[in-house]
Amino acid sequence: MKPKYEWYPMVVTATFYPVQLISGAFICDGENDVRISDVFPVANTLWGDDGGVMIIGDKKPVPNGIYIKWLSALEGQLYEGTFDLPHEQMSELFKSGFVEDLYTGKPKPGYPYDYIKVGLAPGGVVAVWLSGFNSQILLGQFTADKVPAEDSLFEAWSNTQAEQSILLKDDSNEQVLNMPIPYGLWDEYNRRFSWRYNIRLEDEKSSFNTINSTYSNGEQYFIYTPEMMSEYNSRAYPRDITIMWDKDSDTYVANIRLNKPMILDAFQQMSQKTGDNVHIDFCVDISRYNNLLKFSLESGEHKIELPEEATKIMIFIPVRDNKVVYCSHNWDDETNGVGLDYFNEYYVIKK
Repeated sequence: MKPKYEWYPMVVTATFYPVQLISGAFICDGENDVRISDVFPVANTLWGDDGGVMIIGDKKPVPNGIYIKWLSALEGQLYEGTFDLPHEQMSELFKSGFVEDLYTGKPKPGYPYDYIKVGLAPGGVVAVWLSGFNSQILLGQFTADKVPAEDSLFEAWSNTQAEQSILLKDDSNEQVLNMPIPYGLWDEYNRRFSWRYNIRLEDEKSSFNTINSTYSNGEQYFIYTPEMMSEYNSRAYPRDITIMWDKDSDTYVANIRLNKPMILDAFQQMSQKTGDNVHIDFCVDISRYNNLLKFSLESGEHKIELPEEATKIMIFIPVRDNKVVYCSHNWDDETNGVGLDYFNEYYVIKK
């Protein structure tokens, strides 16, 4: 019998571009297909973040492909497509799970990849990720076909929670109402560079702890030893970073939100200066007093310093009742702080 694992389908979409799923399923060769729920309209998640999920069954086979049909209502288009998935890669990932435990660094039992996410974006973009705690891997990105849609589909969508959530969103909508739909943006998110993190602590008594980073294409990786930063990897550019470091009995945590257009521009500039095959260091300099971060891209003699407006930062100490050491902006929810805003995304709402 083919091995089965406990995983669940999840649908996510692009900010300001809600969808209504018409039908969808993960295709399992010789097994019952796993239906993707069409119950929940999805809107306003960052690319690759969590979305609508329906708990269906328990253990399931590793799928070979996916069928998906959905309404991109604000775009005014119905899409449909069937795509092959990398079955062998997925089987190996489900089998191995996370190699190391989050806290001990030792092998972790079980199969912790517990979601297969499907991302839907304008232009018929379909992205598929294998997702678990502190790890998310892009399995592939595809383009669905345009198909004719009955007007009744759009009329039905107009009464959904998805439409209400998009129309009632905050004033940031006004900044993008007259912009064109950014077709090709999600392909741009997949642009890869050969790079690594380089964390530099000015305080000699401080020591590196961990990095948890989400990338522009929705992938997520966890780094917990300095040795894991030594190798260059071909990855998309970073979107969000959490850095932890230790000083005496305190652990400092820095949550960093990056301005994606500015970060992409910096990576592209460095590639132009040094060549597409260059190795790039994404450098983070942590001040002697553990209260200030500076960022730069470096490769050999070339260096690009990132301006302050390229980042939003909060540094705090959890064991001291989350004492805030530094904050570059207003962080509370009511002002749409770094945890909630979309920080210069190229997203659009059509009137």
